[in-house]
Amino acid sequence: MQAFLWRPFGRLRESTKRQLIAAGGIATMEEIDQLDAMKVDAVVGMAIYTRKIRLDGRFKLSQ
Repeated sequence: MQAFLWRPFGRLRESTKRQLIAAGGIATMEEIDQLDAMKVDAVVGMAIYTRKIRLDGRFKLSQ
């Protein structure tokens, strides 16, 4: 996995009020927290699968 590209994503967030979903390169809880602060959803399936991120009851699952 490559590192998450913050700079272009930040500009994208500033340009729209639509829902944004980030995927790829997200590998830490800190990155998820930063995205949440930007009001951006995160896809972290591979990070969970490879155990870089553990859920440990911290998240609500959407339905």
